[in-house]
Formats: sequence, C-alpha cells, structure tokens
Amino acid sequence: MGTWQWDISSDHVVWSEGVFDLHGRQPENFEGTVESALADAHPDDRDAVARAIQATLQEGAPFQAEYRCVRPDGRTVWLESKARCIRDGEGKPQRLVGVCMDITRRKQREQDHARVASIVASSTDAIIGKTVAGIVTSWNVGAERLFGYSAGEMIGQSIEVIVPRSGAMRCARFSTRLRAVSVCGALRPCACARTGNGSIYRSASARSAMPTVGSWRR
Repeated sequence: MGTWQWDISSDHVVWSEGVFDLHGRQPENFEGTVESALADAHPDDRDAVARAIQATLQEGAPFQAEYRCVRPDGRTVWLESKARCIRDGEGKPQRLVGVCMDITRRKQREQDHARVASIVASSTDAIIGKTVAGIVTSWNVGAERLFGYSAGEMIGQSIEVIVPRSGAMRCARFSTRLRAVSVCGALRPCACARTGNGSIYRSASARSAMPTVGSWRR
C-alpha cells in the first residue's frame, strides 16, 4: 500500500515509495502529473478513473476507483485508490490526498465466484447451495426443473423440504462433515430427495467442487 497527493492548481502529483512499487515504476520515470499517473491504467479503465476524479472535484463525492494497472514489466494488477478532497475556505478544491492498494487477489476471487455462479446458473443438473445448518442459499434452473420448486420457494427454506425423513440423518451427517473440509473438498450429497409432487427418487452419485453445494442428476 502507498499514499499519494495531487496539488490541483499546479497539477503536481506526489507518490510514496509504496505507490511506485505498486505501479512497478521508478521515480525518474514519473513526471509527477495526473496524465503520467494515469498512464499505467488499462485503456478500458482510464476514462472511469478520470470521471471519478471529476466527480470528486465537481460534486464533492469521495474519490474511489478500482482499475487495472499495466506495469512496465507487462504484468497487470488490480489497484484500488481512495482519496479525500481538501478545499479552501470558499469550497474550492485544493488537493486530493489518498491511498492506493493492491486488490488483485480480491478481484481474482470475485471473478472465480462469478464464473462458478454462471456455471451453476446455466447447468442442467440440479445444483443447490446451502448453509451448514441446512438452509438453502441458491437454487438453480436445474433444481427448479428436477424438484418442481422455484428458487423463490426454496431459498431460505430447509433442505429437508426435499430430503425425505429416512434421509434426514444422512443429510445431517453431510452437514456436519461440511464444517471440517476446505473449499476444495469434495463430498457426496444425500442420495435421495423428494420432488414437489411428493415422489422420491435416488440420485446418481455426484461430487461437488464446493462443499456447500450439492448436485443431483436423475
């Protein structure tokens, strides 16, 4: 993490050593202007950062921007920058004082979660997410088709709505085991389930890449 400030009237930008490290640049290669500061921003993100700066200056909104930084070594990292605006007695912006930090890992997690969510949403298999207490947290189209309940009907309900009484103990043991495994663990979900019309069937064996998600197939 590093700190920075921008004197607006002189267009002079000062970076701390931490900001230079984040950008992978040396002080002698930095001109100390906003244009030079934004030069590393990914072309697709640069305008959004500029708009955020203008919103802070013109509307008084807190400055906050997340953007990709393309370093001189070719590596692309995600950075988050936040700042407060210092104004004079008449309310005119004088300078921005802020911090900058690397959020690459957080962005990668968000992208991974979005990718998994997309797979779950589009899968023809019934994929159900639940808490360790057995409360349904996600219910995809495949689950709606297979069990006959909509997502609106099932999210927030107990998984026992679809687990027959004879399978309740097995489901409880499954939930207990969930507490002891990592996100990369693989567990076999309950073997039988009950559909919305009351029929009971035994599912094909399946394993999940996420321990809080069960997958069923006919």
